[in-house]
Amino acid sequence: MAKILLCEDSAFFAQAIQVTLKTQGYEVVHAADGQIGLEKLKEAHDFDLILCDIMMPNLDGFGVLKAIKEDASLSNIPFIFLTGVSDLSSMERGTQLGAKDYFIKSNVSMDKLIELVKKYI
Repeated sequence: MAKILLCEDSAFFAQAIQVTLKTQGYEVVHAADGQIGLEKLKEAHDFDLILCDIMMPNLDGFGVLKAIKEDASLSNIPFIFLTGVSDLSSMERGTQLGAKDYFIKSNVSMDKLIELVKKYI
């Protein structure tokens, strides 16, 4: 079973993603902010994918991605931004930092999210 880390501060959106992915057979570990997400990554290096919001308390998604890319034991885990921020500069910054993909929450259907997850796992 593939294991996904979900860094998302919206309880509603996190719950919807967790339920959807769990019904597809994925194990989903939720972190309510970027700092907690990094702690969970460092506790267990066995994640197959990271879905991460950009705008979160304590540590934003860019900070999470930067920290992951600087850690050799974590840098190969595919990272996807799942966010409400849709400006071009944020997309470019995420890509430059090493994000594999960038999905805008308002455009994401759960079927599309499942397709995206399957693409990287």
